[in-house]
Amino acid sequence: MAAAIAADLMRGHSIKSAGVAAFDGEPASLNAVACMEKNGLSLSNHYAKTINEESADWAGLILTMTDSHKRKVAGLFPRVIEKLFTITEFVGESHDIIDPYGMDLETYEQCADELRRLIQAVAEKL
Repeated sequence: MAAAIAADLMRGHSIKSAGVAAFDGEPASLNAVACMEKNGLSLSNHYAKTINEESADWAGLILTMTDSHKRKVAGLFPRVIEKLFTITEFVGESHDIIDPYGMDLETYEQCADELRRLIQAVAEKL
């Protein structure tokens, strides 16, 4: 959801999505798809991808949802530490974004609202 929202709010920027524990090739969850459709966005072409050396090197900025994700990426690719932040850290906050996977649609919508607010703040900072 974060990449779809970022692509919508940050046109002109190249956005990629990768996870630290993703099942490569897995489609977005049904509730993620429904949530994004309610917001006029599509996840029909989204498939999970695990972060790798190529994507870490490609990125000018790497934003994670949680501090544990940030630590995992830093451990895998120490050279990217200078461009690696949690999304909340990057905008001056200090909390993790709760992964709604497996939860109800309302939880996905709350997460999407928080992501939209944070990504807008990221866009304003860049």
